[in-house]
Amino acid sequence: MTRFEKLCQSFATARKRYFNYETECIEFGEKMVAGLVNYLECPPEQVNYYPPDKESDPNVRYNIYGASKLGEDGFWQIGIGIGLYESPNVRPQENVRSTLLIKKVDSHFVVKYGKEASEEFRVGGECEDGLREFYHHIYKEIKELYDMELETIKGGGEFAHDHDDLRYIQ
Repeated sequence: MTRFEKLCQSFATARKRYFNYETECIEFGEKMVAGLVNYLECPPEQVNYYPPDKESDPNVRYNIYGASKLGEDGFWQIGIGIGLYESPNVRPQENVRSTLLIKKVDSHFVVKYGKEASEEFRVGGECEDGLREFYHHIYKEIKELYDMELETIKGGGEFAHDHDDLRYIQ
């Protein structure tokens, strides 16, 4: 085998490893979002995917691949939104968007909620309760966002990052 053929083989192997890693993380992300829907006991249509790095097209319903990108920190970023309302099919409704971060490390995944999140959760391998703890963390983050809204505004602070009917958890 020539040196060039060895380089081509390394290239092909690297691509295969990358796409296998992507598939593994994205499939885990799909499973994680389905579990979040179950944990929150919400209608599945209230949780949607969105691109994590740009404005979404309101006429497009994204799948997880259209809502994912590999960040510079090695975490897969998956944009999600949870639609909240006072009553179904009645305004006002608000979409709380954030980013799930997923990285595979050895036999487990490391997950975070929000691009600026520092709290990490280990899931899989020996970390059986990691997903439930992670779902509870997401629930608490969103609940506290709304429970503390008036205090935040009265204190002169912003309420998340307002944009029409969207709220962002960074």
